[in-house]
Amino acid sequence: MLAVLLMCNQMWNNTNLGTGSIAMVPRTASASLCCDACRAVAACEAWTLNPADGKCFLKDNIAANHTQAGRISGTSAPAPPSPPPPPSPPRTVHATVRAAEGAPLPLATFGAEFLGVNADWWLDECGGEGAHWAPNASIARLDLENARLNTLAVGLGGGTLRVGGTHCDDVVYDVRGFNATALGCPKAAGQTCYPICLTEARFEAIAAFAARAQLRLAFGLNLKLEAPVALAQAVALMEFAAARNLSVDAWELGNEIGTAPTLDLGPALAQARDRIWGPAGSAGPHPAGPHPALVGPDVAGDGADPAEPDFVPLWRGRRSCTP
Repeated sequence: MLAVLLMCNQMWNNTNLGTGSIAMVPRTASASLCCDACRAVAACEAWTLNPADGKCFLKDNIAANHTQAGRISGTSAPAPPSPPPPPSPPRTVHATVRAAEGAPLPLATFGAEFLGVNADWWLDECGGEGAHWAPNASIARLDLENARLNTLAVGLGGGTLRVGGTHCDDVVYDVRGFNATALGCPKAAGQTCYPICLTEARFEAIAAFAARAQLRLAFGLNLKLEAPVALAQAVALMEFAAARNLSVDAWELGNEIGTAPTLDLGPALAQARDRIWGPAGSAGPHPAGPHPALVGPDVAGDGADPAEPDFVPLWRGRRSCTP
């Protein structure tokens, strides 16, 4: 039987392979004999045997592959391609909310096209879109240890948590290796609005929240500063993330700033990334974390440049969008 399988490539039970037939061989006692009959005809690419009556149908194509009980099919040509997988069923987000009898209640469902969620920096008391948000919705203040929030986030696991938005341009990275005092961090007493001072502890908390929920973290960098300053603080944040083995799947190169800053700073940021994490595909000096992608910028319809890098590879689960 092994020799037959090698010569005829493959056999499938309960399968009718190909369409029509170029010949029918009666009284065929076995699948191997049906296979031999196909191999003897130059135009035969596939065969189907009905063991119940011994009829062996020879076919000149492998155009169709469907289930038929009791049939055995095979091919003396290359095996047909596998059928596409069925679409993923909608996923269900389970929360800590429970019915009176104690059964979990699904709060929402979403389909296979779910990509991710966004966390913005808007501060409630500082005007703009923040007025439309619930209190403390800003990623700067959101209670990332809240048990219900973490349960809901786990339900979204496998998606992407993008941290960014308009006031990404007002975030200063108060981390080692960068002098944040010149940009107003830490804030003076009584100052409540911008800039937003991102401390080491808060960045670690954001990364830990994403890791617990198994969400890919795409972190928007503030590139709206003067180029040397923007580069210095971005690299300082990357180095801190690597030193603490924090998993960041992608760094977003600016928010609604057009392509000029990205083109100006992108090569230097790519060099810094490869210096810190090692080139793509290598173990690198920090093997505990992935080699992060560089993506963006997000233009939100503000005059998109066709040459801009695309977010889609990240959303679809790839870890690298740039060389």
